[in-house]
Amino acid sequence: MEKASKGLLKSSSALVVLMIIGYAISFIKESSIAYFFGVSKEVDSYTIAIQIPIILYSVFSVAIKSVLIPIYSKCIYNQSKEESDFFISNFISIVLLISIFLSIVGCLLAPIIIYIFSPGFEQYRHDLATVLLRYSFLTLFCIAFSEIVTGILNVHKKFSLPAIGIWIWNGSIIIFLVLLHSIGINAAILGNAIGLLLEFAYMFFLLRKKVNYKFIIRIRDKRILEASRKTLPVMMGIGVAEINRLVDRMMASFVGIGAVSVLNYASKINTVFASCLDQTVSVVAFPTMSEFSAKKDYTRLSKLINLCLSTYLLILTPVTIYIALYNDVIVSLAFGRGKFTIDNITLTGQVLFLFALGLIFMPLRSIATNLYYSLGDTKTPSYNSMIGMVVNIGLNIILGFYLGVKGLALATSISYAVITILLLANLKKFSNWISAEYFYRNLYKPLLGGVFLLISFLFVKHIFASDGFLCSFMSFILSLVIYILVLVLTKTKEIIYIINFLKYKIYGKDCNS
Repeated sequence: MEKASKGLLKSSSALVVLMIIGYAISFIKESSIAYFFGVSKEVDSYTIAIQIPIILYSVFSVAIKSVLIPIYSKCIYNQSKEESDFFISNFISIVLLISIFLSIVGCLLAPIIIYIFSPGFEQYRHDLATVLLRYSFLTLFCIAFSEIVTGILNVHKKFSLPAIGIWIWNGSIIIFLVLLHSIGINAAILGNAIGLLLEFAYMFFLLRKKVNYKFIIRIRDKRILEASRKTLPVMMGIGVAEINRLVDRMMASFVGIGAVSVLNYASKINTVFASCLDQTVSVVAFPTMSEFSAKKDYTRLSKLINLCLSTYLLILTPVTIYIALYNDVIVSLAFGRGKFTIDNITLTGQVLFLFALGLIFMPLRSIATNLYYSLGDTKTPSYNSMIGMVVNIGLNIILGFYLGVKGLALATSISYAVITILLLANLKKFSNWISAEYFYRNLYKPLLGGVFLLISFLFVKHIFASDGFLCSFMSFILSLVIYILVLVLTKTKEIIYIINFLKYKIYGKDCNS
């Protein structure tokens, strides 16, 4: 087994378990909201109020993290610990001041912000969303801080402990929903605020183990100036991607009561499947990309990129097909209880099906974007995201008019595909250093396996002519076996790495192919 592949699998395996637990808790949180409030005006208001600070968080902290990791990696490998601690302390302090400023502005302008992002809300939903948004803005820095600390720990090859932070956040929301649901959707927003504060305390404890933090403000530090120059285009790119989500919900506010809720429930399920793989691999891969880039080791960087892209496609192909086939079953398992009705399940399942069409592109886009960031190119992902936003807005208007909330989901999937294809096509600018030839040359293998998987699944279902659990389970197992068999027969290296890795875990020794 190749050393890079084995190392990535080993680093990711423990994180996979923690991430799965984290997403299970997240699912319980969403299920609790669906159970107590269903598809309603209150959930529409809560969704918008939560999404707006998340946009600022994604635009602000994820962009910062994307720039932070490469610069911090250079400090770690090329400078002293005192210098790297000074840079991080300065960085966090500046982010703190900016976050406080944004929180104050956000609280003051909350009514206007809600109107801009949900113009279709009537007075009740608008007023409720305004109150909830003000609560959300108060914890903006906690979200940004957690992202920054996660990036710092990832550079130090610490991946598991930061993942526990999401347990604290979502766990707090669940507890408040169960104990205080009588006060309405305010229980969720209160749990959200308390959870973020607790997560902040936990992340600060982890930070102190690696960094001697001191409150320092040195805006003219050359590394801060470098980060500022690179952060703006990253913020634009990520901001556009997040605005795409809000555009969907903005359009949904005109569709009718509950449309925002349905779109959010389906999106959560789709995102969990994408993020579970994306986070467990890219959290490990991005610091390694930055390390290889800092050392100018482009041969190993190319191998890592090909491995990540190929592994993503390998796993996401069957996942996408199964989500499309079992959309109503998945929605029913996640939310089908309490005030979440059969009609809610049917509509949310149809929206999930259309979201699933873009599932395969989401992690591919993420890993390609991280590659650009590790190479210091923050402009290309930004430009491509802008193109994707224009496509999404145009399709939202057209498809939303004809298909309603389902059209919004389809528009999002198409825009993801456009952005991903453009990012991969633009890699040719780095052709002297980076090659994705292996990925393109073996692209047909998981796609061919996916075709056989779908045919075998539908064939077994047709033979037994039943929609029962036993028939579905047999179809699932047989089609998955056939998919893996096709990959083995076509000599797909990634599936062989995974099989050998599992053998190593079971038998305690390496089993090379």
